[in-house]
Amino acid sequence: MGSSFQNVATALIIALALSGCQGPRSLTTHYYLLTAVAAPASDAPLRETVIGVGPVRVAPFLDRPQIITHRNAGETVVSDDRRWAEPLDRGIQRVLVQNLAGLTGADMRNFPWTRTAVPEYAVRVDILDFNRTASGNALLEASWILEDIKGKRLIYSRKERFMTPVDGADGDYGALARAYSELTHQLAVNIAAQIPPGGK
Repeated sequence: MGSSFQNVATALIIALALSGCQGPRSLTTHYYLLTAVAAPASDAPLRETVIGVGPVRVAPFLDRPQIITHRNAGETVVSDDRRWAEPLDRGIQRVLVQNLAGLTGADMRNFPWTRTAVPEYAVRVDILDFNRTASGNALLEASWILEDIKGKRLIYSRKERFMTPVDGADGDYGALARAYSELTHQLAVNIAAQIPPGGK
């Protein structure tokens, strides 16, 4: 009996050791991108002006690789296996540049720009909130300013809130990313409307 007990104990120890070597099973991580909605169009108004975008700053609680949502009680939901494919501030800046290029036909600059490539106008954006609401809408809240760099004057300053339905279930982060892309496009449309006209 003693030998049988030792054999069972040895088998258990080996099984535990093997399971420890394998370690915990890792989650499959999915990555998402914001995408431009306003593709450059042949009928876009061509402008001689040069528009710069940036800096774009995001609220600290959003400034992380994971996609963050939050609830009315102030509780945040961090999705470790659902992440942005690039830093969120850079993604928003990239998409704003693409959208504004398509909406205005202007030459675009990404912040930071060099001394020899200073734009005539600059758009600076603070993202205050990106969220999925309890009613199933995506939310973007932003504060932005439009500056005349060469004229050293503020042209426009505004705080705005945008919402659009999320075309997907609560756990569909692809649908949420598409909705965020649409909201970023809506922001670009409002910015483009305030840029002084120019033509070639």
